[in-house]
Amino acid sequence: MLTISELANLAGVTPRAIRHYHRVGVLPEPPRRGNGYRSYGPADLIRLTQIRRMQDVGLSLAEIGRLVGEPASDTRSALLALDEELGRQQAELLRRREAIAAVLAGPGDLALPHELAVLLERAAAMGIPAEAVAVERDALALLVALYPERVPGLVELYAQAMGDERMVELGLRFTALADTPPDDPAVDALAADLAAHLRHRGTPGPAQDWRVDVMATFFSEALTPAQQRCGELIGKELG
Repeated sequence: MLTISELANLAGVTPRAIRHYHRVGVLPEPPRRGNGYRSYGPADLIRLTQIRRMQDVGLSLAEIGRLVGEPASDTRSALLALDEELGRQQAELLRRREAIAAVLAGPGDLALPHELAVLLERAAAMGIPAEAVAVERDALALLVALYPERVPGLVELYAQAMGDERMVELGLRFTALADTPPDDPAVDALAADLAAHLRHRGTPGPAQDWRVDVMATFFSEALTPAQQRCGELIGKELG
């Protein structure tokens, strides 16, 4: 007969683990010797070895308690179910790794879809001030959150704007309004030029619902007074 330490050594576990198995009920308590110590036999070693192997393949103690000592067919069914679940987890991990790889292959910006992040990086490389790029980034992130169904169209519009020299020039002029008084004639001139160019391009406006109010709140906080007035004038021109 074996002591708990001897059984633990043979099974490759610790005495503490064996006591835990007793507490949760997967390993029955053995008879005790006259000195009060547990006394284990071959059946205990067989069962403990089975428990350890079941844990090694990922079965929980609750599942082990139900399966240990049962026919092999029951264990096989449980393992097939576990394998199916692991397959789902593996597919999800692969999807996540592919998503991470796509982010790492670009600017590494998690606030925007990959295509928009790449376009925004191009905007920064064109000499647009960092503060303006940050506002643009937040505006795009907000648009994506508010209009997820329109992201492909947004990517297309933004790509077209980046390739439109006149639009880029107007955008730089808008950025330059940051330190301009709101009543400066340059504000009115730019608003007229931008409205005319947007009308020429046929740029669609956002759907008129509560989301427009959210965007308006953002711009009221992110833009300077001159830029806000320019935007209001453009809205009146196009409205």
